[in-house]
Amino acid sequence: MMVTMKKILPSEYRYPIFFLAFMVICAAGLLSKYAGLKLEYTAIMAAIGFLMFLFSITLP
Repeated sequence: MMVTMKKILPSEYRYPIFFLAFMVICAAGLLSKYAGLKLEYTAIMAAIGFLMFLFSITLP
């Protein structure tokens, strides 16, 4: 029995992850600019958002 990613994470869960990833990346930039977040924390938040974005895109 073959398990596909579509069965694991259907599209109704992929699209919110896609937009949440963009929100995390934007929040990292805004926190860096207005709240004085350090550059390393901004990079970590942006990397997390980018990984979420890749996760939502690569699923079939």
